Amino acid sequence: MLAPCIILLLVLQAQANPNYFQQRFAQTDRNRDNKISLKEYMDSLQFYDRNNDGRTTLSEWVSQMTRKANIPIDVSSLIFYVLDSDGNYLLNYVDKREVFKVMDFNDDGFVSREEFNTYWEQMKISVYRQLHRTRRSPDQDEVQN
Repeated sequence: MLAPCIILLLVLQAQANPNYFQQRFAQTDRNRDNKISLKEYMDSLQFYDRNNDGRTTLSEWVSQMTRKANIPIDVSSLIFYVLDSDGNYLLNYVDKREVFKVMDFNDDGFVSREEFNTYWEQMKISVYRQLHRTRRSPDQDEVQN
């Protein structure tokens, strides 16, 4: 169900900086009306599309996430796969629009600060759970069974 956005710098940086979600929201809300429109959201994601072809590859994504946000490759990759709603290994308009729709809990066509924070808290939990599963050794799995 969880699918980004400002894409995720959020997951790890929010731990170190409790105001990170607020800062990301403010950077995306360009007109300062306390809600994010689809256009504002789409514009905020262009940073990841290094060759400006309208699609973000895994390589582009990981490059930006690791270099600019200092997020480990495995975390960056996992976030990418969560966001790739159609499973075509590209983040395109369809994926980005789908994430926006998921964040817009009340279907009013905008993402409020509360919706934004709720979405990213859920994303953070989802990513950490998945990382915990993938980083677990086979011996740990046997002990739990």
